[in-house]
Amino acid sequence: MGSKRAMDVHVFPSDLEFAVFTDQEIHKLSVVKVITGITFDALGHAMPGGLYDIRMGSYGRCMDPCGTCLKMQDCPGHMGHIELGTPVYNPFFIKLVQRLLCIFCLHCYKLQMKGNPEYYSPYKQ
Repeated sequence: MGSKRAMDVHVFPSDLEFAVFTDQEIHKLSVVKVITGITFDALGHAMPGGLYDIRMGSYGRCMDPCGTCLKMQDCPGHMGHIELGTPVYNPFFIKLVQRLLCIFCLHCYKLQMKGNPEYYSPYKQ
């Protein structure tokens, strides 16, 4: 067995960038277009184009191989996508964006972090 050592990290980021996947990136990563909310047919088999489509990976104790990588239990899972008619905001993402916007100065757009030489706070005297 290898011993675990504490690693000293001496790298501090100078830039921070967050991004979301574009439509083209989502389509490139996706292996199936989900077109129905029906998950299983009358016999209990996953519906093609459904939420449990076999191309997105095997599920539960299912012994069917994945339709994409042909692995049974070692399949990491694959992305699918749902095309919506109108833009929809992700409620989990809105909270994150709100928190991130609170740490930037709205006048000079600099990061408001203590210890940062360019730290700006509207409450600083």
